Amino acid sequence: MATLVILAACTTTEQGGPKDGSQADVQINAVDPAQQIGFDSACELVKNAEQDRIKFPSQATAGHMHAFFCTDIQPDSTVAQLRQMGTNSNRDTDTAAYWVRALERPDGRLIDPVGFKAYYRTQVPPDRLTPMPAGLKMIFGNAAAIGAQPFAVTSWNCRNMQTGQVTGSWAEPYECESPVARPRLKVIGPQCWNGKNLDSTDHMSHVAYPIKRDGQWTCPDSHPEAFIRPALQISYPSDAEAEDPVNYETATLGDGGRHSAHADFMNGWILQGPGGLRALEANCFKGSGEFCGLGDQPR
Repeated sequence: MATLVILAACTTTEQGGPKDGSQADVQINAVDPAQQIGFDSACELVKNAEQDRIKFPSQATAGHMHAFFCTDIQPDSTVAQLRQMGTNSNRDTDTAAYWVRALERPDGRLIDPVGFKAYYRTQVPPDRLTPMPAGLKMIFGNAAAIGAQPFAVTSWNCRNMQTGQVTGSWAEPYECESPVARPRLKVIGPQCWNGKNLDSTDHMSHVAYPIKRDGQWTCPDSHPEAFIRPALQISYPSDAEAEDPVNYETATLGDGGRHSAHADFMNGWILQGPGGLRALEANCFKGSGEFCGLGDQPR
């Protein structure tokens, strides 16, 4: 496995006020972008469908309702097909597929997202990263959760669209205090890989989250290969912009539950070229404080 040519680590911590009183320990996204390394990809909603390319391949209708972003992945789509079909991402090289459990009103009507970003970051020191394998499939978050999940995996917050202020985090969908604030779901993926399998029976055990050892984040011995970490942020309409305002205190994740947020990911990125995944891995993870944002080079 080739090693990326990248330098020092940059680690930040976000502490929230969880609604369930649990301790938040989230090293990711809400800090000043200038203090981060990595890059983002912004996409639009493609479709809502009862499909799941990972859990139910080749089945046109199966599983629960998902919201799909970036590419119109089909139940039998291959990496080559994802690359050919294109993307609605700001990056024409981001032909990866992302989908999350759909958010619904109590009567079953879907609440369509109004924004999506995939954040690629690292907890493991960047000089230990290896390229993310093409075709990697994984599910992160617990689809069966009936109570709060760890904030290092999934959480909710609110972003005021006028002031930019972010409040949270919470363990379940939250009715933002301001009518111009959007509720946002974050689902944070693992970044450690066993180096062998692009998928596993449970779609989770071939990957793992970093652990802290001697004060530094590292991959466990069972999953020694570290790749850049995908984390998804899905924004839902504020009361001010919704034609039919939503009471997020009663919104559910498709099954009547409020804690079962999870995400699916298939790495169909175009790898080569100036904006390809390999260039982004090299350019955007190479120095404390250097950050590409939605561009291709550190800013």
